[in-house]
Amino acid sequence: MSFLSVWWFDVLLGAIALLHIAGCFFKKARTILAVVNICLHIAVFVALLSMGGGLDEAMVILMASTALALAINMREERRETP
Repeated sequence: MSFLSVWWFDVLLGAIALLHIAGCFFKKARTILAVVNICLHIAVFVALLSMGGGLDEAMVILMASTALALAINMREERRETP
C-alpha cells in the first residue's frame, strides 16, 4: 500500500470523506455533493490502478468509503425518526 504515501492521493481520500460528512449538513446540495463524490471515487479507483495497486486494494478503499457513507446515513435515519 505504498500509494498512501502520495500526498495527492491522501487529499482525494480526505475529500471523499469530507463530502460524505458534508451531505449531512447541506441537505439542499446533497445531490450535487453525491455526483462530485462519485467522480472522486472514480478518480481514486483509476489513480490507484495506474499507480500499480491491485484490484483488491482498490476495492478495500471503496468498501471503506461505502461503510463510512452507510454509517453516516444510518445516523441520519436514526436522528430523523422519533
